[in-house]
Amino acid sequence: MADLSGKVSAVQAETTLIRQDINNVREKVKELQESTVRLNREVDSVVSKTQKVELEVAQLKEKVIALEDRSRRSNLRFIGFPEGSEAGNATNFIREWLTSVTEIGVLSAVFDIERAHRIPGGKSIPGATPRAILAKFLSQRDRDALLRWKRNAQELTYNGNSIQIYPDFSRDTQMKRREYSEVKKRLISANIKYSMMFPSKLRVIYGGKVQFLNNPIEGLSWLEREGLG
Repeated sequence: MADLSGKVSAVQAETTLIRQDINNVREKVKELQESTVRLNREVDSVVSKTQKVELEVAQLKEKVIALEDRSRRSNLRFIGFPEGSEAGNATNFIREWLTSVTEIGVLSAVFDIERAHRIPGGKSIPGATPRAILAKFLSQRDRDALLRWKRNAQELTYNGNSIQIYPDFSRDTQMKRREYSEVKKRLISANIKYSMMFPSKLRVIYGGKVQFLNNPIEGLSWLEREGLG
């Protein structure tokens, strides 16, 4: 009987220990759960802060791009002049060439080129497209007037070389404008007039109405809706 009583006591003692272990495990599980909740909150906070920082960086980038584009509003890129045509003075070369090819009244009485130069980089190899000449106009009005005239003018040439004139934009804006290539292709195929607005918006004249397309996706969607896809 004493032996049985001892065994019962041993079992009870062992049960007590097991209960203590279970309670300890429960406490640890509870602590882990609380830690997990805290970590999740911290992670959510970090994610929220990261998203906020990313948004601020994106907004700052857009502002920098906008400032860069505005600083280029008086610039034009001239493509097609053979290397060396400017004979070491691109400013005088562009000034004199424009004066000789434009019609009277296109450029103002105060027209002038503030400065001009070939874009950086080594001279292009024979047969390759020559580097563009970047010119800054003294007056943005003359720059804009030249672009308007160029749209309706006959092909401009220099010693038999076709000369193209384009606005000067930041690299980011140039990429955004290139993304409209498919939209432009379809507009041209449908014989629809369009023009690019500063900095990267498409202006379309269709059915006697003016439509502004803010991005290529919007442009493709509009083409689909109009049955021009």
